[in-house]
Amino acid sequence: MQNLLPKDWLPLQRQFTPYLFLLPALLVLGLTVFWPALQAFYLSFTRYDLS
Repeated sequence: MQNLLPKDWLPLQRQFTPYLFLLPALLVLGLTVFWPALQAFYLSFTRYDLS
């Protein structure tokens, strides 16, 4: 079976593979840490009346 990808694709694949493994962890971190922090920062500058 012939390889359908060009030969210069292999260095790019090796370059991006670690980031593909890190992507799920970064998404979870972003949703659990950074998003609430950004919301708190936004709410601190708005006039929010609880009553």
